[in-house]
Amino acid sequence: MENKRKIKTKILILLIAVVVLMIPFLSIYAFPTYAENETEYTSVLEDLHHDESFDINKFPVIENDYSLKVIQIAESSDNELFVYVYQPSGKEIDLRATSINISTSEDLDYIHYDLEYLNSYSTLYKYKVVDFTASSEEERYYNVSSIFREWNNDYDGVSDSELEKAFEVGQTVIATGFGDNAIYEYSTQEVVSISDKKALNVYSFDNPFFGWMTPGENGYCSHVVLFSTDLPIEKVIEATVLAEYMYSTHAYNSWGLGYVPEDEVGKPYSEYVHLRYDDIGSVSENGNTYVFNRIMTPTEYLTALGDSAENFEDEFVGYDWVLCVSEAEDFFSYTYTGLAYGYSQIGGTLLQDATILELTFDMGGETYSLGVVDNVSSAGAVGSGNTWWNDIIDWFNSLSLIFQILVGIAIGACVLIVLYFIFKLLQLAFESIKKLFGGG
Repeated sequence: MENKRKIKTKILILLIAVVVLMIPFLSIYAFPTYAENETEYTSVLEDLHHDESFDINKFPVIENDYSLKVIQIAESSDNELFVYVYQPSGKEIDLRATSINISTSEDLDYIHYDLEYLNSYSTLYKYKVVDFTASSEEERYYNVSSIFREWNNDYDGVSDSELEKAFEVGQTVIATGFGDNAIYEYSTQEVVSISDKKALNVYSFDNPFFGWMTPGENGYCSHVVLFSTDLPIEKVIEATVLAEYMYSTHAYNSWGLGYVPEDEVGKPYSEYVHLRYDDIGSVSENGNTYVFNRIMTPTEYLTALGDSAENFEDEFVGYDWVLCVSEAEDFFSYTYTGLAYGYSQIGGTLLQDATILELTFDMGGETYSLGVVDNVSSAGAVGSGNTWWNDIIDWFNSLSLIFQILVGIAIGACVLIVLYFIFKLLQLAFESIKKLFGGG
């Protein structure tokens, strides 16, 4: 009996040892685990109630109001920046903010920051400004011009070009102190609202007659932003634009048959572009160089481009100003003409979308530098492309009717002659084959 008890005890000890050894593996492989450093953020209501004057009844759900209204900003102990937003449409529609324009300098130097949704309650939303670190200076300056959300065709109207809708904020916040002792002083800041805008890739090319893989230093692509504002601006002196670019190519058949190169698409990238009215830009086409200022009226811009602009003048009607943001240095076009087929190819770095961040301008004898409320809009393309085949068609269309008829008869006669010789060659070939095999 004593031996049996000892055996049972040893077995029990062995089993306990096995279970103890397995516990780490069970915790790793059998159960889900969560990162311990995942940040837990306080709720929007908890934060807003730190303000004794806060009254949730002032932020009701409002039917058919799809706007965003910034009500507060606050820094965290980890130097993060939070934005508190009143969204009258409420959580049922849940139109979340996507980005915000903030300058931390009194000289105005706006950055377009992404926003990360943290939490919400009814119409009140809390966001974190992405890739932002609050300054450790005793006094911190925040100039917020506008906040954005994705364009919604159901509530904002159908648009093929608008990507993000901008809403006016127009607030300056000066923060002093830190943590529970932080004080935020709010004041209103005037902004400029863009009433109408269009971003464009303006191109023109003219491939020489009958080129065998003719390289294309024979055209240009200019990236421009056309706009009007809600103010009677007399002269735009400076502008800052956030532009997104991407390299791409496109090829198409000239003959309708045969090989066509595949389209190429690169990786998009963004740049902040600062423009002055007296900065100079230029483009070239087949030995002709067109020079222009970076900020102009549409009439001045079209005049600078001369005859190359005649095919897209209508696109500029109705706008007050043109920002000549940049040019595609790698723009190319060429026509390949083979014995059996041909194709044309065009490519380069194209403007993908743009938003205006700030403007400096003259109005009523005063000079103003203000933040801008402007949607993020995708860029279209306008212009004209000419190949040797287009040259022939244009030449034919320039003839009078009687000469068009004569040319048509001449071409028809040439085609008949060619067909006759092809028939004779085939006939001769068959006769030769017949003789070769003793058929006659």
